[in-house]
Amino acid sequence: MIANAATATIEKRKSKTAAKKALRSASKPPLTPDRIYTSAEAALAIGVSTITLIRARNAGHLAELRAGRKVLHSGKQLLDWLEAGGRTSAEK
Repeated sequence: MIANAATATIEKRKSKTAAKKALRSASKPPLTPDRIYTSAEAALAIGVSTITLIRARNAGHLAELRAGRKVLHSGKQLLDWLEAGGRTSAEK
């Protein structure tokens, strides 16, 4: 019983890792103002890490949309943030 649970946990981790690798190796999607992006898609589209987006949101430089626990970004907000310099800290 315990061995089955451990095997299931390992398989779940492998599938998450494979999904992350597939997302990283995917071609860079275009950033369009009329699209909604998940954090991972947004980070891939603009060429930054997801932690960079989190830091920008926490500092108040990047707006977010929420759908339950999922954090979303509009393409327009991302483009505006990039045009403003893509700041991630509270420094001026």
